[in-house]
Amino acid sequence: MRRSPRPSLFLCAALAACTPAASTGGDAARDAAPDVAAQDLPDATDASDATAELPPPVDSSPADVLPDAPPPDALAPDAPLDSPAPDAPALDAPSPDVAPDAPAPDAPPVIDVPLLPAPPPLATPRAGLGAAVTPDGKVYAVGGATAGARYANTVEVWDPVAGATSWVARANMPVGLWSPSVLAGDDGRVYVFGGLNGSGASARSFVYDPPTNRWRELAAMPRGCYAMGSTRGADGRLYTFAGNVGVGVVSQARYYEPAADTWTAVSSLPEGLEQAVAATASDGRLFVFGGYDNLQWYRTVSIFTPSTGRWAAGPSLPEGRAAGGAARALDGMLHVVGGYQLPSATSRTHWALDPVARTWRTLAPLPANRGNFGMVTLRDGRILVIGGESTPGMRVATVFAYAPDVWR
Repeated sequence: MRRSPRPSLFLCAALAACTPAASTGGDAARDAAPDVAAQDLPDATDASDATAELPPPVDSSPADVLPDAPPPDALAPDAPLDSPAPDAPALDAPSPDVAPDAPAPDAPPVIDVPLLPAPPPLATPRAGLGAAVTPDGKVYAVGGATAGARYANTVEVWDPVAGATSWVARANMPVGLWSPSVLAGDDGRVYVFGGLNGSGASARSFVYDPPTNRWRELAAMPRGCYAMGSTRGADGRLYTFAGNVGVGVVSQARYYEPAADTWTAVSSLPEGLEQAVAATASDGRLFVFGGYDNLQWYRTVSIFTPSTGRWAAGPSLPEGRAAGGAARALDGMLHVVGGYQLPSATSRTHWALDPVARTWRTLAPLPANRGNFGMVTLRDGRILVIGGESTPGMRVATVFAYAPDVWR
């Protein structure tokens, strides 16, 4: 189903709040932190839009174009938006979500995670960032919006394995990006796809190599897009789902093959949307949760089986959500946390899906409302919620860690 080519209402509201913002309530002490000093990038080619003066606030009415985006004709409005694949079932269709050849996973292990100290806050409060954990256990926070840059190119790393007590700045991205897809590859590198910048929806792709602290540009996506759901598949491919191309939401789905530096399209989602979140189950199926399409916040869960290339409907979320986070815990449960439930209302909700039993559980809520944050699972089993915003434009540096059944 094709939606009207309008920018997201709650995304406009979040980006329009451009004045420096501090966290409120109990977060204030943890969120107060100096900005990370920008570092010179050895091979950057275009960082001009990452530290530019902030533009004035923009009215977020439905007819407005996203801030700093080019006129609609620059984004090819005549090109039809992606539509669902002909054979894709409706999200609410009662179709099975396990392919016939998908083996049932073993019983999940019992994880006993000690109550470790609370993680340190980011050095720079930010929202709309991406986060990833590399195989060595280091956590990367990439891009987003800060008080000093609507489209930030800053990168921070935290090493919980080594017991680090602070985040450390690394080489800046070549360009500032809001709401990019950020994933760690099996090769230990950090991949960044798409995002929104001063020129509109970006199609550029980059990879960061931790040992050399350098960025390199990769094959571009077929079309600029931001606010995509994304996850690393069990096959090592890096998948992106749906998103906003600057003139509306799309249902496109594709994967990047790191070894070949190529993009490949797969069957589209049953519905066009943005700000969905995604996670990979232990059996290799890819789950896409919620999202937003300028009209509603979705409860739907779509499940993609790479071996068959087909989508199926999963058990709906308890409530509609967008711009939250999703991650698989070490016991195989898929956690969906926080996000927006209205254009100006973030949430504290925390649900966990058993992908085999197809049942949801309600778990301990976040200590504070959050949306547009990064979310990852550490090697020790803790689930992190990194930065984000309490309300549109109220960026925070706080990092919450969940270890059953407590947030710290």
